[in-house]
Amino acid sequence: MAKKQHDTQGAPGQQAAATSKPQLAQPHEQTLSEAQHDKSLEGGRQAGGQAADRTEGLFVDTAELARPERTYNGRTPITQFERLVDDLPAQLPGSEVQWSVAGETDSQGRQWVHVVVTAEPVLECQRCMQPFALQVDVDNLLQVMKSEAELEAQEAHDESAGQVVERIVSSMRLDVLGLVEDEIILSLPYVPKHDICPSLPAPLQEAGDDDAPLSPFAALGKLKKH
Repeated sequence: MAKKQHDTQGAPGQQAAATSKPQLAQPHEQTLSEAQHDKSLEGGRQAGGQAADRTEGLFVDTAELARPERTYNGRTPITQFERLVDDLPAQLPGSEVQWSVAGETDSQGRQWVHVVVTAEPVLECQRCMQPFALQVDVDNLLQVMKSEAELEAQEAHDESAGQVVERIVSSMRLDVLGLVEDEIILSLPYVPKHDICPSLPAPLQEAGDDDAPLSPFAALGKLKKH
């Protein structure tokens, strides 16, 4: 549903955008080095430098994040996102994920987390089976709910009203990089492929419409005939 999962596995679908956007206040931006000394990192282990260390982690209190209108941002090596790259081909040398996570409160007092991510993960084309880099740009708003019960009640209301809003439950230890990783995973295509494959086996070239899904068994049958 609309609830954000932090243990997302496998091939994701497309993101659903919030139907109502908050009226934003001017955020106070912080780099990771500034965040090391910020009291809103409740009991978390802080990452050093400008690039977040996935092993160290970065945790923030969502309530404190939203109230002061603060922003945390950084650049993190894509290989540090273990769930993302676990089943992917080798990533580009030096590839980094640029991210920003900001707390926002709208005119109705609702709290939101604004996630902006730019990444270029290397995927495997399911048509020619060759690796390719996909440009990923995420700009998403997640409403912060006080409890699981409140989230479930709001989701039930949204379902009856035909609305789609992505939400997370408030936490004193929000895993910032885990949230960034979720957003990248959810933005990946279910069947990744080149716009135009650099090379294809002859049976696949003869298959016709590149946009039409090709059964792997049909492709195998064509290969056996050659």
